[in-house]
Amino acid sequence: MKSEERHELKSNELEKLSARLQPIFDQYGMHIVLAISAAIAIGAAAMFWNRTSSAEKTAGWTELRAAVTARSAEKFLEVAEDETLSKKPVSAWAHLRAAERYLETGIQQSLENREGERGLVSDLDEARKNFDLALEAAPAKSNLQERALYGLGRCLETMAGVNQRTDAANSETADLLAEAVKAYEKLLSEYPDSAYNQKRYEEEELGNLERHRDFLKSEKASIFYAWFRTQNPKPEDRRSPLDGMPTDHPPFGSGPVTLPPIPEGLRLLDDDAEAGPEFPGTEQETPEGESSGTAPAPKPSAPVSKTPAETNNGDDEKKDGE
Repeated sequence: MKSEERHELKSNELEKLSARLQPIFDQYGMHIVLAISAAIAIGAAAMFWNRTSSAEKTAGWTELRAAVTARSAEKFLEVAEDETLSKKPVSAWAHLRAAERYLETGIQQSLENREGERGLVSDLDEARKNFDLALEAAPAKSNLQERALYGLGRCLETMAGVNQRTDAANSETADLLAEAVKAYEKLLSEYPDSAYNQKRYEEEELGNLERHRDFLKSEKASIFYAWFRTQNPKPEDRRSPLDGMPTDHPPFGSGPVTLPPIPEGLRLLDDDAEAGPEFPGTEQETPEGESSGTAPAPKPSAPVSKTPAETNNGDDEKKDGE
């Protein structure tokens, strides 16, 4: 079949198809145009939403990374409380990081200064609140939930060891320890292979977190935290370089140190009890104007060398003698 014939055949088929569709377009043409326009509009809106949502997510994580660099709980809260990022994963992570930062400062103050400028109670309360907010938004079986449960348990333990709280959690030490145990048990049930429950040795039956949970259930834990609540450490109580030394020990670098005499049983046979042993390469000091009683050893004299002229004269004398 020639090309002209094929072209004519295709043209006839298109004419037949157009003739069949013409009545449909005449009856539903406006509906078809509106449907196509709506599909184009929906596609454009979807593309715009995806790009906008992606930009918002990127902006949130960028701000969170900046807060991590600043190491400031307030910076984390700015991200967590941003309305444009609410109900997004980045907001939950920001609550978690803020809680961990507040807990870090709270633990430090509980050991060094419970009357600090920021306030120990305030930091621990903020830590607990943000751990709870992170858990509310955390997906099940997620790293966020695992980390928040562990942090909440540590926070409750720390609160059990301080003597003042201002919120509704101002309960007895045993109650707070029971809440900490509850958080740890949920972590262990949800994440049996958690990194927080690693074993020190393969032959051990319990992991680190399981042993710690059992300790918190014991009477020893209640006694310890009850005692710890009565403590009030201050910055001046921190260790100094002289810790562990006798109270009458002179400051380091204050002058020459006089050593005690060597006991009789430890002294060498020819040692002077007062002067101490005489080590090789050292000289005993003598008072000015007194002789040590021994003459200094004479210094060895250098070999005498002859000049070339003297050597020649000696050779001439030998020849004359011959």
